[in-house]
Amino acid sequence: MKKILTVGLALVFCCLMGCSSCGASEKYAEMKVGDNGRLQVLIWEDVWQGLFTSHGFGGYIHNMYYWSTLSGDGPVYVNPKLNKNGLRSEQYEHRGTITVDQKDKKLIIDLQRIVSKAGEPERLEPSPANGTYRIKKINHDPFLKPE
Repeated sequence: MKKILTVGLALVFCCLMGCSSCGASEKYAEMKVGDNGRLQVLIWEDVWQGLFTSHGFGGYIHNMYYWSTLSGDGPVYVNPKLNKNGLRSEQYEHRGTITVDQKDKKLIIDLQRIVSKAGEPERLEPSPANGTYRIKKINHDPFLKPE
């Protein structure tokens, strides 16, 4: 009986602790609407960390990875700049498109990042942001900088 109780408590403890590598995650888009038809799209990910972590109470953490300010006539935006969030934000020039499908609440990113230096022949690599994302929220909050 004592062995069953110990195993049961261990299972409950493991379920409550969770871990970032085994937690469920969801990447999605948020869209900010500005003046003059400008949009800013942000790529987020929610990750379940477990109820308790080594830093205290866990739950979901929200990470923002990329954002882009889109101008012009949509729904397809050509060669946008894409900002990568991190300790220092980085902005990259891209070739390709970002498509905003407001009717079906989808954001489709299909970009090639320019990795060549100035003066070199243009070299491209697929953007790590490529994919189709569900637009989870549309709001009128202030835009992130740099736009």
